Amino acid sequence: MRAHRADDRGSAPVELVILAVVSFLFIAMIVFTGRLNMGSAATEAAARSAARSISVSRDPAAAVAQAEEAAASTVNLGSPMCTSMTFSPEITAAAVTVTVACEVDLSEATLLRVPGSMTVTSTAQEVIDRYRETTQ
Repeated sequence: MRAHRADDRGSAPVELVILAVVSFLFIAMIVFTGRLNMGSAATEAAARSAARSISVSRDPAAAVAQAEEAAASTVNLGSPMCTSMTFSPEITAAAVTVTVACEVDLSEATLLRVPGSMTVTSTAQEVIDRYRETTQ
């Protein structure tokens, strides 16, 4: 017969609890990183698209409203990926610079002591197309 050591009894439930906590923290970190990455990618795509659409339009100043609507659609404004958005275009004679900032909701990952939301910002610049068709 084998003799059982008394100090090994009950170690399986303790290991299970420790592994469950570590697994939960790992999943929460994946949610945090994924949400932040998706929000950042959408913000960057929105800035690039808006800058490009303003730079190729006949009247860049008039195209700002359409570009802002397209950017809001790209970042899926109102979703956890972008709960609120700021859109700031800068149009000069040579280039268009668009800055888009989104507030990403991170409330699912609050057990990791991260803030409830984080702002991601992206800036894109496009040269004004000199050879576009104009009304002049």
